[in-house]
Amino acid sequence: GKFTKDYLFFVCNWHPFLGMFLSHPQHPWSKLERILTFIISCSFTMLPVAIAKKYGRMPDFPGITDVAVFGLITVPVMITEVALYWLSIGDIYCAGSGHAGDCCGKLVNLIKHCCLGGSLFLSVLFVVVSYSMLHEDDTISELVRPMIVSRVQSYLTWIPIWFVLPCVGFFHVWHMEDKALSAAK
Repeated sequence: GKFTKDYLFFVCNWHPFLGMFLSHPQHPWSKLERILTFIISCSFTMLPVAIAKKYGRMPDFPGITDVAVFGLITVPVMITEVALYWLSIGDIYCAGSGHAGDCCGKLVNLIKHCCLGGSLFLSVLFVVVSYSMLHEDDTISELVRPMIVSRVQSYLTWIPIWFVLPCVGFFHVWHMEDKALSAAK
């Protein structure tokens, strides 16, 4: 295929934010699952910010603090997002394996729904706890700005990581598929 066209298709279908709007309707990671993952990742971002704010370790976010947000908030939330993604599509690896595959798919779906439901519950809990930790003179915007910084960091970091990631990154998979197409000709 065409490298650039294939890469754009990959980004539209795999990117956690852009995929909410641009993914193929038949993609195994549904738009609802993407939206839930987005809500979960946003709320998971708020609690560490609220804790740091409450205990005086979160200045007003000049310079170096964005690095701290990346290391202490963005990376762990990105790992959670990836885990939820793989759970969301896990049942496709069970398809076509007969009765055992059907059982496997149902089990993976059950685990997926439990994890998404549990994560959504934790999200609500994290938002409530985060809001309750604010001082009287604090505003919700003091939680929202670092959350936005973290989400933007995550979405921008996703692009180079998922381009070069071994075995599942775009470049590796595209190269393997292109090599197989060339061999078939």
